[in-house]
Amino acid sequence: MTLVKDLMTSSPELLAESTPVCDIAKVMEARTIGFVIVDDGAGRPGGVITDRDLPSKCWLQSATPLTPLPEICSRVGRWSQWRRMRQSKTQSR
Repeated sequence: MTLVKDLMTSSPELLAESTPVCDIAKVMEARTIGFVIVDDGAGRPGGVITDRDLPSKCWLQSATPLTPLPEICSRVGRWSQWRRMRQSKTQSR
């Protein structure tokens, strides 16, 4: 049986916020990955971008190949806020 740990990488890709969109696609293609962590500028995860985000968000937001990642990536802070809100609703019941 295949385990999740057998499919995951032990060295996830962490790219700077200043990385242009076109370079993300090149990294994903070269490493055969579909998920990249975006550095917040202080060495911490600030967001994520997936291979699905590239065509959908770039097209919807009229991004160019030189568009910086913060303009199209999913921000980690939003996820944290949603999770905290969800937990507080669950605890109040």
